[in-house]
Order: sequence, then structure tokens, then C-alpha cells
Amino acid sequence: MSDELIAFFDYDPTSDLRTSVVVRDERDGVRVTEIRFDNGTGGDAEAYVVGEANRPGIVIAHGGTAPAKHIFVGEAVELARRGFVVLLADTSFPLHGSIRERVEATRGRVLTQRRGLDVLQCDYRATALGFYGHSSGGAQGACLSAVEVRLEAIVIAAARGGHARWAAEEGITDPAEMRAFGRLDPEHFVAVPGRRELLFQHGLRDDVVPQREARLLYESAAEPKTWSEYECGHGIDGHAPARAERAAFFERVLRLS
Repeated sequence: MSDELIAFFDYDPTSDLRTSVVVRDERDGVRVTEIRFDNGTGGDAEAYVVGEANRPGIVIAHGGTAPAKHIFVGEAVELARRGFVVLLADTSFPLHGSIRERVEATRGRVLTQRRGLDVLQCDYRATALGFYGHSSGGAQGACLSAVEVRLEAIVIAAARGGHARWAAEEGITDPAEMRAFGRLDPEHFVAVPGRRELLFQHGLRDDVVPQREARLLYESAAEPKTWSEYECGHGIDGHAPARAERAAFFERVLRLS
């Protein structure tokens, strides 16, 4: 992978986070704070922070094209009870936008997660950092595995590589579009060695991400890595055994005592 491609996700980590609290609440006795912060592209990200400061921190990235941070609050509460502080940010993606819009949205999503790590580190004094992404959130985790040296534990769930292959399957033939998809393929990023450990999770009945594509992403990845399969569909985010393995993985790698 070229230095230029990794530099595509660069940002100024010293810039003001502009963190502001929207509302403080609780869920099942766990603190849930809705915040806004600088997303690294000149705009604001909206997010939940679940749990207390001075703990290992985890950023969770949802999939899809519309904001959906609320989907993972339940799992974040479970992780907070285990001793983590968790940030869940909203992102969006123009599925039918121009090439430029989609490329910039890809960059913006990854930068939002990097700034989320900044929030956990600076505002919540996180003692170690992990990441979990589902579906297209997993693709963001693949990019982060190459560009974000602070991450020690990354879970990539229900995600695929082969973006150029996907574009061809969708009938896209424009050479510029194909190059854009191929250039930012998650397979390129997970192949970059680093200090991080990767856990790949896939549902055997996933009707969104074919197993062969999820497996190719895993096989592209540099060690250390683990592959896990479950008797579930694309909604591996709500599958109890997969949740339990994610929590155990974070506890082991982030050295929670």
C-alpha cells in the first residue's frame, strides 16, 4: 500500500475537538451522554458516549447509509458494565452520489471514527483503545487497521472486501468508478501489518455479505487475526454468542483487569 493512500485519511489531531454535551441520561443504571464533536472535515459529529472515564475505550461504527448510532447502545451498555467506555458516532453515505461524493464520504466516515478515538483519549482519558465495526462499519475498521496506530483490538463483523468486484456485480462499468472502488478496497488496508489484533466475525446465513467475500477480506489481513463463524444472518450485531466473543476479545487484548 502506498504512503499516499494511507495519507488520504490524515487529519490534524491537534485541532480543537469542540466537544459539547447535548444531554446526559442513563440507561439501566449506566451513564449515556449525547455529545457533538469536530468530525475532522470541518463539520460536527453526533455521538453517544456510554460509561465512565479512565477505562479502556471502544469506538463502535454502524453500517448502512443513514445515521444509526442508536442501534448499538444496548451492546455499549453491556460493555460499559464490563468496565469499558464506548463511543458511537453517527455517519452517513450517499450510496447513489457522484464518485467524488462517495470517496469523500468514505474519508469522512473514517475521520469521524479517528476523532471519536480522540474524544475517548482526551476527554475520557481512555487507558487503551479498541474498535468494532458492523457491515460498512467493519470496512471502516479495515481502513483504521492501517492508519490508526493507537488501536490495539479491532473487530470486523459482517463486512466484505472486494469493492471493485461488488461494483462489477452491481453493473458499474465506468473505469473511473471502478478505480475509485478498487483504490479504497478494505483488502488493501487490512494487509498492512501493525500492533493491532483483528477479530473477523461472520454469520453463516448472511444474505447481504457472501461468505466468500468476507473470507477473502480475512485472508487478505496481516496477522494477528482470528476468524469466527456463527449460526446467524447479517444481524451478527444482535447475536448473543458473537457479542460475548467480542466482549471477551476486548477484555483480553485491552488487558482489562
